Amino acid sequence: MKTNKYYYIIFCMLALSCSKDYDLQKSIFIPDKSFPDLPAYSEWGYNTFGAYFDRDLFIYNDYEVPVKIINTEGKTSFILKGQKGNSDYYSEKKSMSVSFDLYGFNPSTYQDLVLLDDSVIDLT
Repeated sequence: MKTNKYYYIIFCMLALSCSKDYDLQKSIFIPDKSFPDLPAYSEWGYNTFGAYFDRDLFIYNDYEVPVKIINTEGKTSFILKGQKGNSDYYSEKKSMSVSFDLYGFNPSTYQDLVLLDDSVIDLT
């Protein structure tokens, strides 16, 4: 009987120690200190992105998959989908996307994307 009690306690401790901090299915907005309309930089990403485009805010939204990576015919495309304008519920939202196309880079797995870490890409 005591053994079952110990297993129950260990099970409860494991269940309570599991955290949802690593649940990246949802978008989590953490404002940047210098530019509060943009999400802060994070190694985790939190399914967010933001930039200024022609002096207007371009930011992810929760209605679409924010980033897609498509590899076809020798080209890998990184497609960011979001909205132009802030994330205020009452503001007018205009859907927008930006695509970065890399020719000759053909990753076959997500782990192959690590090859881009610390890379400098000339966007001109």
